[in-house]
Amino acid sequence: ENPRTRYNYALTRIKKEEYKGALEEFNKVRELSPLFNVKEVWKNIANCYNEIGYIGEAKKYYIKTLFLEDDKEALINLATIYWYEGEIKKAKLLLEKSLEIEPDALSYNNLGLCYWKENKNDKAVENFNKAVMLSPGYTEAWFNLINLYDMMGDKVMVMSETDRMAKIYSENGWVVE
Repeated sequence: ENPRTRYNYALTRIKKEEYKGALEEFNKVRELSPLFNVKEVWKNIANCYNEIGYIGEAKKYYIKTLFLEDDKEALINLATIYWYEGEIKKAKLLLEKSLEIEPDALSYNNLGLCYWKENKNDKAVENFNKAVMLSPGYTEAWFNLINLYDMMGDKVMVMSETDRMAKIYSENGWVVE
């Protein structure tokens, strides 16, 4: 009945994609020692709920995690939930906070999608470009950038970005999946 052992076992169950079992272990950790690694326990509970589709519970635990301390993973995951709920301003706020912690291509790409949704195309392009600069092999960000230019009717930029992507992928021996 050691909370650390239960916590580690829960992490093992997550790796095996046994999310309901991991939830049981995390809840046992909370019973045994409510303050044991509380931020990580709550974040992992949120991740498990997210994986099994209990989005309301996941959201609740991500928020609880963020009350304790900013956490990049929790910020990104909660932003994703808000995106799907149509709460674009909340998603943007969380993604910007995530980028303050550390820049990453996923957050820039998702922030670009938020701006695109708000018809702020220049900001969307800026963020998609930041994503591909940080991670040149991030196909989704490239496609978002090219598709946005296409939607805007800028055929010159569509060709330019397609050529730039093709050149980078060719130089690195990458394939588009």
